[in-house]
Amino acid sequence: MPVSFVGFDIDVAQMNPTLTRMVAIAAAIVLSACTTLQTINPVVGTTPSQREEVTGAIHAGDRIEVTGTDGQTRKIIVTDVTPVEISGDVVDSGVAVKLPISEISKIDKANVSGWKTTGLVVTLTAATALAIAAVLASRLLALEARSP
Repeated sequence: MPVSFVGFDIDVAQMNPTLTRMVAIAAAIVLSACTTLQTINPVVGTTPSQREEVTGAIHAGDRIEVTGTDGQTRKIIVTDVTPVEISGDVVDSGVAVKLPISEISKIDKANVSGWKTTGLVVTLTAATALAIAAVLASRLLALEARSP
């Protein structure tokens, strides 16, 4: 599909593979670089104030991975948190579970950083714009070289 740019016709279809690769790479970077994993280690037999500190880091809607004292790991979406238990739905099956804090050895919570995401998106947008400009410039030079 030719597009007219500064008096020259440029075939956008030839640019698609490059742009597709750039978008795929950008998506992979955005999805991986902006998430950090926070590990919360509940201590069995803690005081109520220490349990409150642990459960205060988790809120309804959070996606967490819980490792029980029995070694079993579950990925859940939290529905409720109290100082004595965490309730949620298992990600794979949707089954509702209530996990007593005293039976949890580790909690991993994924956090998305807004600043990292914003910085990465701005950087990738600028890089994409520069790549497109470079492709357009090379096409224009090639077309210019062919004209009498």
